[in-house]
Amino acid sequence: MLVSCSKGKGRVIPRKRTGSAHPNAPVRLASKPQINLEQGELPDDPPPRFQEHSVSGGWVERISPKTSQQSEFDAGRKIRESEPVILCDTKLVESQSEAWNAEHLGKKASESEKVPVLCSDHRKNRFFRCDVRKNAYGSGYHVREPKTQQMQMAMTEFIDCSTAWKKWTLYMEAPVLGNNFEAINGVGRWLMDQQLIDVEWMESLCADQKWPSVDHVSLDILSKNGLLPASYECHDRLIAQVSGRRRILLFNPRDAFEGIYPFPLHHPYDRYSMVDFEQIDEQMWPNFHKVKGAQCILQPGEVLFVPQFWFAHSQSLDDFNTSLTFHFDPCSRLRAEDCILLQVSRLLEQRVGEQEGIESMRKWLLEIADRSESKRIDLGTVQGYKQIQMCMMVRDEIELNLEGSNWQELLRKICDDRLLPTPWLNKDFREPLYLHDKPIWREDTRTEEQIKYPELFRHKLEGRA
Repeated sequence: MLVSCSKGKGRVIPRKRTGSAHPNAPVRLASKPQINLEQGELPDDPPPRFQEHSVSGGWVERISPKTSQQSEFDAGRKIRESEPVILCDTKLVESQSEAWNAEHLGKKASESEKVPVLCSDHRKNRFFRCDVRKNAYGSGYHVREPKTQQMQMAMTEFIDCSTAWKKWTLYMEAPVLGNNFEAINGVGRWLMDQQLIDVEWMESLCADQKWPSVDHVSLDILSKNGLLPASYECHDRLIAQVSGRRRILLFNPRDAFEGIYPFPLHHPYDRYSMVDFEQIDEQMWPNFHKVKGAQCILQPGEVLFVPQFWFAHSQSLDDFNTSLTFHFDPCSRLRAEDCILLQVSRLLEQRVGEQEGIESMRKWLLEIADRSESKRIDLGTVQGYKQIQMCMMVRDEIELNLEGSNWQELLRKICDDRLLPTPWLNKDFREPLYLHDKPIWREDTRTEEQIKYPELFRHKLEGRA
């Protein structure tokens, strides 16, 4: 609408209203991530290194088994049913001791005792363990340049480098105790001499849960905001947090082939998820949005039970994040139903890959699922007889372990966007001696005398080069 101006000859257009339409309209606040102080989050914590839609599974339950008989029974039931749970006030590890600082740990370790260390670029600060035994040249799974470098250091060297290096971050996962708490190195002997581990409580837990014993104990040290990407282990674990806090995201193994996409058994990154939880490529992993995980903030003095085959995505929230991980041998425990498919998948990949090769493994499994394997089998040869036995083994393993399931559909799930070469892991790698590199041409600025008598101008020409 045009309004006449009382002064001057022109007309002015009234300024449009820039405020809210109503004077009493609520003011919009800037969106901030919600902080759950009850679960252990703090305002200054690093942001989660995963997408928000991945945590719709809620929070991992906390139980104090020493408060009452009922709570102790509930904690034992959770572990027997292979459900993750946080045990509070167990005093499994004496985390209040002042000896858990970097300087004291360095003194307890011998200079001759080397520990495995992973080194990562500080801009990424995430650590993948690459199995060099599976990283074969010429294979479709070959990783030309692993995402993190593996090194061997003494404990004192690790502590010095973790504080002095600015462009690189370090992560250490070193075994300190073996079977039945037998000391492996100086740190292990110090743990047992100072009685920092409640061995009696652990032995009673092993007897109750039908674990034969503790297979080994590892000491984990991680820098602030360091990331251990989603991976699983084939055995049960107890993570006892000693210093600092960790944000851990857990995924049920029943979702392994629904959207987590684990690496194949023969891949150097076996047991890791192929999905980058920070930057999800929906074209490569279209079903990842279907899976939901449960998260927790593991604080000093707490113990997290991680069942076998559960994916754990761990992020450090404090400096010098230290924990002890107790690894168990689950040979005497009943398998949980949720992990059977992932376990059977590893068995099938191993047997089919050993007989027909890694490159043909996916093709064979898909043909078995489509019942078309007979077209490529010559029944008149020994090799054809072995292939028939292999196809029968694949069907029998699924039917025996997963009764009532559609074995054809399960085989297709196992092969869905998996068991394929992984060239995308090498997309940023550049061969040092590429024959098809574009040569660099330099103009020849030599004079006739320099070309005719190069020995007289040797120093000049070398300086120019």
